[in-house]
Amino acid sequence: MRQKKAFGGKWRLSVRMLPLVLGAAALKLIFHYAGWEFLELSALFTSLLTGTVFLLGFLLSGVLADYKESEKIPAELAASLETMADDAETYSGNAAPLGAELALALSAFCSSLLGWFRQESETPALLEDLRGLNRRLRALEGAVPVNLIVRLKQEQHNMRRLILRVHTIRRTSFIESGYAIAETLSALLFAALMFIKLDPFLESMLLVLPIAYLFICILALIRDLDNPFDYSGGAAAGEEVSLLELQACAGRLAARSEALKAK
Repeated sequence: MRQKKAFGGKWRLSVRMLPLVLGAAALKLIFHYAGWEFLELSALFTSLLTGTVFLLGFLLSGVLADYKESEKIPAELAASLETMADDAETYSGNAAPLGAELALALSAFCSSLLGWFRQESETPALLEDLRGLNRRLRALEGAVPVNLIVRLKQEQHNMRRLILRVHTIRRTSFIESGYAIAETLSALLFAALMFIKLDPFLESMLLVLPIAYLFICILALIRDLDNPFDYSGGAAAGEEVSLLELQACAGRLAARSEALKAK
């Protein structure tokens, strides 16, 4: 099942950028009827257009690679949590109550993790919650084989690594100087479009609208993809990665902890 995003689905970005595209068309109308079109379409314009498209393609391919890596992170976190819960479920004898406590702690941590993704808490607080699992692991010493505790610690380490990776992605951008160059070239291209004279005027509008739509939407898409963990308002309103697997994991962990407590 695919995760449903905010209103608009695949057209959300286009709808959000539509006022800017229509604004570009309105400006072209103003320039035309004010008689400010004095440039002729030349090879210089096409060279500027080609160079800008190339740079946008470079930026898009770069952020897309990071985005594909980011898509895996929520599912990997869910897998680590459920692996630890699997171990807790197998404990018997004197270790069974400790396993139930560990399962309960994992369920609580998964809820904290979801809250952190939705920007309801800060990274240091989440890392402190993760470190709080150490108390449960220490309680298992002597009650279960050492290799089981080592495996739990490895999964804890894996979660810490992924959390710090998400934190880094949120705090950094892909080649800021590249963004600056692309935005400057796009602005120059847009200005040139306003001053270029094409007859008949309909041809001029057919040139302005697709190019304005392309550059405005691609720049917005690159910015969205650059931070795939920006869950504004607690929901995936942009091109954020899906938290569906982590949400399903939270439900399963809650059910497991309740079942272990009832034993």
